[in-house]
Amino acid sequence: MKLKLFLAGWLIFCLCSQLLAKDNIIYSSRAYVAPSEGISIDKIILEKTHKLLIRVKAPSLGGEIHEVLPDPVLEVYSQSTLVGSNDNWQDGRNASEIIALGLAPQQERESALMEVFRPGTYTLKVSSKNNDRGVVLLEVIDLGEVKTIYDDFNGGSLNSSLWIVRQGNPVVEGGYLYCKTAIPSKCSIESLAKSLSWGVTIQSPSDVSDGNLVIKVLLGKIQEDSLWGAFEIDKAGLVYAYLIRTDTIGNAKEVILREFIEVVTPQIFLSLNWDPFLKRIDFIYTKEGYSSYKSLGSFVSSLDLVFDELSLQIYTYGDFPITNIYPIGMVEY
Repeated sequence: MKLKLFLAGWLIFCLCSQLLAKDNIIYSSRAYVAPSEGISIDKIILEKTHKLLIRVKAPSLGGEIHEVLPDPVLEVYSQSTLVGSNDNWQDGRNASEIIALGLAPQQERESALMEVFRPGTYTLKVSSKNNDRGVVLLEVIDLGEVKTIYDDFNGGSLNSSLWIVRQGNPVVEGGYLYCKTAIPSKCSIESLAKSLSWGVTIQSPSDVSDGNLVIKVLLGKIQEDSLWGAFEIDKAGLVYAYLIRTDTIGNAKEVILREFIEVVTPQIFLSLNWDPFLKRIDFIYTKEGYSSYKSLGSFVSSLDLVFDELSLQIYTYGDFPITNIYPIGMVEY
């Protein structure tokens, strides 16, 4: 089973706008928001994965515009599915990064959403929180194309420029990563690249009863123990989000979070996003484009040592000598 992804192309905004050089603002538009209506902005089409900051300014425009919207709310949709929203920018999970980049809105009631957007079509909607009316300024800032690792496991051997083997004897064959190790079979590989955000597109077979798949990142240390954020797909095809504490030899010591997310589907996207300043991990799950979208966030205040660069680890185990890891189509970081 092969995973086909369209990765070629360039960033396209299907909007009639002036290209602005300042702060890499690639779209800027003023609009009037009427009570109870909101205003939908023309669609954005991405043919590559980019990290964008979308800002909605209003109260800070008061010196130049007579009637501004007191409290705007931003929503981003893929078709009819809500994939991101923000009311007050300081409440967003990436607020510390926005400040560090010098791109923070001037007023706390203004909105800002910073996310990695995969190829697709998006609609931006601005509305009033309190049924007010007024002018807003919508800005889209391009923070750059997101690097990708593409590995369909069809090369005959594990790509040593992308991965390092941590455990077992993983073998690449026919688009799958097999674990050929003595019973019980356990294999683990780790990415050579590091990032604060990892996303994996997974194409799963219909029969997932041959083993478990875990993707995980090491967030930091609690005394001598390690704290991991992880997704697991179990033998029944159930997807769980985990925060788990392990001892110095890797044995589970405490499960801090275990949350059921979804039943696995033929193609899913799992993303782990870590904010070392806020000590917050976000688990994001989407399937079949954005037909289903779930996000779960958790703060980790107990860390003694916080890591600000994370490698991705892929781990599999099962009851038989040969265990499939579902093909990994694309890793974004």
